[in-house]
Amino acid sequence: MNKIFVSYNPSVNSEQSLALRLQTLGSLYGLNISLPDRIGSITLKDATKQRIQDSNLFIVFSTRNLSKSVREEITYARTLKRKIIVIYDKDVGKNLKLKGVVEVEYDHKEDRPEKLINKILTETRSKKPSADGRRPMSTKAKNEESDSFGAFLLVGLGLLLLAAFMSESGKK
Repeated sequence: MNKIFVSYNPSVNSEQSLALRLQTLGSLYGLNISLPDRIGSITLKDATKQRIQDSNLFIVFSTRNLSKSVREEITYARTLKRKIIVIYDKDVGKNLKLKGVVEVEYDHKEDRPEKLINKILTETRSKKPSADGRRPMSTKAKNEESDSFGAFLLVGLGLLLLAAFMSESGKK
């Protein structure tokens, strides 16, 4: 089972809402989605560190300027050599300069979620051994896991695009 940690900017309501929805929807696809524990603290908590340690994929929504807590979570994931996927908003640009991560840029006005899913699935299906030394899965098992992960991400990215659309239509 994929264990995924999702980081989001706590001051960006659309990212926080999306992260919570992804966690709920992920359980329907057999995915274990963890979110940061930020209650009562502005520093990286041990519970959050453990959730990042337990994950084999780290996804961060970088649709606005990154908060201190998100930067700390990314730094910790990098020290553990976790695979990182950064989802950018085209209008904001690449506000996170990291090497060795999968960068996925979307344009909520033009892009279809399938384009993003294809990029993410290509990366999650790579045959590289995992950074934590775990035994690699068979290609069939990895593809099945990636397909359920892809379906999950398709729903999540659809929610992100819907949230962007709703915020645009609310401004008019």
